[in-house]
Amino acid sequence: MMRVWTLEDATPYIDHNQIAAPVDMPDWDDRDKLALTCVIEDADGTWSVGEVAVTASREPSADDKVLAVLAEHTDPLELEVIYLHKDAIGAAAGLEGSTLNNALSKLAKADKIHRQKKDGKEVRGMYGPGPEPITS
Repeated sequence: MMRVWTLEDATPYIDHNQIAAPVDMPDWDDRDKLALTCVIEDADGTWSVGEVAVTASREPSADDKVLAVLAEHTDPLELEVIYLHKDAIGAAAGLEGSTLNNALSKLAKADKIHRQKKDGKEVRGMYGPGPEPITS
Protein backbone atom coordinates (compact mmCIF):
# COMPACT_ATOMS: atom_id res chain seq x y z
CA MET A 1 0.00 0.00 0.00
CA MET A 2 2.87 2.40 0.64
CA ARG A 3 4.49 1.98 -2.78
CA VAL A 4 2.94 5.24 -3.90
CA TRP A 5 5.71 6.99 -1.97
CA THR A 6 8.36 5.44 -4.19
CA LEU A 7 6.68 5.98 -7.56
CA GLU A 8 8.09 8.59 -9.92
CA ASP A 9 5.98 11.59 -10.85
CA ALA A 10 4.79 11.21 -14.47
CA THR A 11 3.95 14.90 -14.99
CA PRO A 12 7.03 15.71 -17.13
CA TYR A 13 6.17 12.89 -19.54
CA ILE A 14 2.60 14.04 -20.29
CA ASP A 15 2.09 15.79 -23.62
CA HIS A 16 -1.12 17.78 -23.19
CA ASN A 17 -1.45 18.27 -26.95
CA GLN A 18 -1.68 14.53 -27.58
CA ILE A 19 -4.45 13.58 -25.13
CA ALA A 20 -7.32 11.82 -26.93
CA ALA A 21 -10.41 9.86 -26.00
CA PRO A 22 -9.76 6.13 -25.68
CA VAL A 23 -10.78 4.27 -28.82
CA ASP A 24 -11.55 1.04 -27.00
CA MET A 25 -14.18 2.56 -24.68
CA PRO A 26 -17.53 2.63 -26.48
CA ASP A 27 -19.33 4.60 -23.73
CA TRP A 28 -16.87 7.50 -23.66
CA ASP A 29 -19.62 10.05 -24.37
CA ASP A 30 -21.61 8.73 -21.39
CA ARG A 31 -18.62 8.71 -19.01
CA ASP A 32 -20.26 11.12 -16.53
CA LYS A 33 -23.30 8.87 -16.18
CA LEU A 34 -21.04 5.82 -16.03
CA ALA A 35 -19.10 7.36 -13.14
CA LEU A 36 -22.33 7.53 -11.14
CA THR A 37 -23.07 3.84 -11.68
CA CYS A 38 -22.72 1.86 -8.49
CA VAL A 39 -21.42 -1.71 -8.69
CA ILE A 40 -21.99 -3.71 -5.51
CA GLU A 41 -21.22 -7.34 -4.77
CA ASP A 42 -24.21 -9.09 -3.22
CA ALA A 43 -23.97 -11.60 -0.38
CA ASP A 44 -24.22 -14.52 -2.83
CA GLY A 45 -21.23 -13.27 -4.84
CA THR A 46 -23.14 -11.80 -7.78
CA TRP A 47 -22.65 -8.20 -8.88
CA SER A 48 -25.55 -5.78 -9.06
CA VAL A 49 -25.48 -2.53 -10.95
CA GLY A 50 -27.53 0.47 -9.94
CA GLU A 51 -27.40 4.19 -10.41
CA VAL A 52 -26.28 6.42 -7.58
CA ALA A 53 -28.84 9.05 -6.65
CA VAL A 54 -27.44 12.54 -6.88
CA THR A 55 -29.33 15.25 -5.07
CA ALA A 56 -28.86 18.89 -5.86
CA SER A 57 -28.16 21.10 -2.89
CA ARG A 58 -30.92 23.56 -2.18
CA GLU A 59 -30.59 27.30 -1.96
CA PRO A 60 -30.42 28.40 1.69
CA SER A 61 -33.67 29.90 2.95
CA ALA A 62 -33.97 33.44 4.26
CA ASP A 63 -34.03 32.03 7.80
CA ASP A 64 -30.81 30.12 7.17
CA LYS A 65 -29.13 33.24 5.76
CA VAL A 66 -30.11 35.37 8.77
CA LEU A 67 -28.89 32.72 11.22
CA ALA A 68 -25.61 32.41 9.30
CA VAL A 69 -25.00 36.16 9.46
CA LEU A 70 -25.65 36.27 13.20
CA ALA A 71 -23.44 33.20 13.71
CA GLU A 72 -20.57 34.95 11.90
CA HIS A 73 -20.79 37.88 14.30
CA THR A 74 -21.04 36.02 17.60
CA ASP A 75 -18.52 36.47 20.37
CA PRO A 76 -16.21 33.42 20.19
CA LEU A 77 -15.93 33.29 23.99
CA GLU A 78 -19.68 33.87 24.37
CA LEU A 79 -19.07 36.47 27.07
CA GLU A 80 -21.41 38.99 25.51
CA VAL A 81 -24.17 39.06 22.93
CA ILE A 82 -23.31 41.00 19.80
CA TYR A 83 -26.37 42.71 18.34
CA LEU A 84 -26.75 43.72 14.71
CA HIS A 85 -29.20 46.12 13.16
CA LYS A 86 -31.65 44.55 10.75
CA ASP A 87 -30.24 46.64 7.87
CA ALA A 88 -26.76 45.18 8.50
CA ILE A 89 -28.23 41.69 8.69
CA GLY A 90 -30.14 42.24 5.45
CA ALA A 91 -27.09 43.59 3.63
CA ALA A 92 -24.88 40.69 4.74
CA ALA A 93 -27.56 38.07 3.99
CA GLY A 94 -28.62 39.61 0.69
CA LEU A 95 -32.20 40.07 1.89
CA GLU A 96 -34.43 43.11 1.94
CA GLY A 97 -37.98 44.29 2.54
CA SER A 98 -40.71 41.93 3.61
CA THR A 99 -38.52 38.85 3.10
CA LEU A 100 -36.09 40.10 5.74
CA ASN A 101 -38.86 41.29 8.08
CA ASN A 102 -40.74 37.98 7.82
CA ALA A 103 -37.58 35.96 8.47
CA LEU A 104 -36.67 38.06 11.53
CA SER A 105 -40.20 37.82 12.96
CA LYS A 106 -40.39 34.08 12.35
CA LEU A 107 -37.00 33.43 13.96
CA ALA A 108 -37.82 35.65 16.95
CA LYS A 109 -41.08 33.76 17.55
CA ALA A 110 -39.21 30.44 17.29
CA ASP A 111 -36.72 31.76 19.91
CA LYS A 112 -33.78 31.30 17.53
CA ILE A 113 -32.96 35.02 17.71
CA HIS A 114 -34.03 37.77 20.07
CA ARG A 115 -34.44 41.52 20.10
CA GLN A 116 -32.04 43.64 22.14
CA LYS A 117 -33.43 45.16 25.34
CA LYS A 118 -32.15 48.28 27.10
CA ASP A 119 -33.67 49.47 30.35
CA GLY A 120 -36.43 46.87 29.97
CA LYS A 121 -37.51 48.11 26.54
CA GLU A 122 -36.84 46.54 23.16
CA VAL A 123 -34.40 48.42 20.94
CA ARG A 124 -36.02 48.69 17.57
CA GLY A 125 -34.28 46.76 14.78
CA MET A 126 -31.46 45.25 16.87
CA TYR A 127 -31.20 41.45 16.89
CA GLY A 128 -28.94 38.92 18.57
CA PRO A 129 -28.53 35.15 18.15
CA GLY A 130 -30.30 32.58 20.29
CA PRO A 131 -32.90 33.05 22.97
CA GLU A 132 -32.92 36.16 25.12
CA PRO A 133 -30.20 35.95 27.77
CA ILE A 134 -31.33 35.66 31.38
CA THR A 135 -30.05 38.55 33.46
CA SER A 136 -30.36 38.84 37.20
